[in-house]
Amino acid sequence: MIRKPRSLYGQIILAQSLVILAIALALTFGLSFLLRQTADDFVNGRLHRDASRVAAALVRNDHGIELRPGAHMGISFDAKQGSRTFGVFDDKGVLVASSARALPPAAIRMERTDKESSFHHKSLNILIMPIGNLLPAAGSLPRAWVVIAQDNRNPEVIVDDVIAFFLSRLVWLVPLTILSLLLLTAFVARQGTRAIARVSREADLIGPGRLDQRLTIEGLPAEAQPLARATNRALDRLEYAYLSQSEFVSNVAHELRTPLALIALRAEVADDQLKAQLLIGVKRAARVIDQLLALASLENAERSSTTSDLVDAARVTVELYAPIVLNSGRSISFDAGTAGVIAIRIPLGIIEIALGNLIDNAIRHTPVGTRIVVSVAPSGSLEVADDGPGIAADQRSNARKRYWRADNSRSDSAGLGLAIVERIMSTYGGALNIGQSADGGTSVVLAFTAIE
Repeated sequence: MIRKPRSLYGQIILAQSLVILAIALALTFGLSFLLRQTADDFVNGRLHRDASRVAAALVRNDHGIELRPGAHMGISFDAKQGSRTFGVFDDKGVLVASSARALPPAAIRMERTDKESSFHHKSLNILIMPIGNLLPAAGSLPRAWVVIAQDNRNPEVIVDDVIAFFLSRLVWLVPLTILSLLLLTAFVARQGTRAIARVSREADLIGPGRLDQRLTIEGLPAEAQPLARATNRALDRLEYAYLSQSEFVSNVAHELRTPLALIALRAEVADDQLKAQLLIGVKRAARVIDQLLALASLENAERSSTTSDLVDAARVTVELYAPIVLNSGRSISFDAGTAGVIAIRIPLGIIEIALGNLIDNAIRHTPVGTRIVVSVAPSGSLEVADDGPGIAADQRSNARKRYWRADNSRSDSAGLGLAIVERIMSTYGGALNIGQSADGGTSVVLAFTAIE
């Protein structure tokens, strides 16, 4: 059993070799058969004409039939130069007329029937013709058969010589043709796989320091191009994830530097009051870390098919944050309006993270006494509005960016709140819209797709 090569090049060569070999063998046997069949038809046609000429020269005599006196059958039946012999047999199997040279014994033994028949025996071509099928006056003649035999070894017969000469050349021509085709196939296959080998070398260069390296599509076989394109898209995703993680680590170090430096300075002269401030600083650092970790986890989040009730999720989150809001000197209310159950395809915990970040942003970026209103619309949108100073129109697009803060003097926020919400909405097919509330403050709307 032939073992299948592991390389594409080897598989192509093996497949082509088997196909070419099969075609060569079929072509050799087919040509040989066709050539011999054509030669036999040609010889039988000549024998048929000779038999007809012999039959036309037969006449009745007192004993049956005989050749017409003086009939000449042609040089083919010549005793010295001819390659053919004939004989005429009556219905009793008696030879009543013949050529100068006797028929070969094999021709005499052949069965004679009422239909014309031809045989090939060793070096002989034999044709047997019933006379009654040919002569116009056959009814006046006794039943008889004309038997014609040709010896293909005679120098006069060149058909077999031509066949033998052609087949001897074909024996050499077929292997040479196979070898030429295999070499051509190998060359074409090598050219096709050379591009694949080049792309493999390019892939070997890809590493942490060469994430921008991509596979070259141009020149690849059409069958390999989809794989190369898919690989490049996978590399794009890997590069984005790698850079995001690198950026995350860098930003963690940057964002923690300020609160930790403040903690270190105050710890040197700590008293009861400073201890309270140190605790606040630790909480701020912990909040920065929580936000950064939340954002990092969302970078690789996959969309879930879990279904939740938006109204219930918003109510639970508002109840959870109400003490925090009230303790900060602000107020919060929840308005579900006429909305009943609004089903959306997003986990409950993710809704709480998104809404919690919006409430937290409203606390941190509005003055004491601000009213915060969380409302749900039947269409599946969730709004957090306040009556604070709002965000200037020219700064609303920046509010979505990571690490952006309207007040750069503050160190208790990493500027990730809206970036986290933006990532959540992008992952679950929603939209984040920032605008102005009816009271002139900030309005942030999370537009979810409600399930019908």
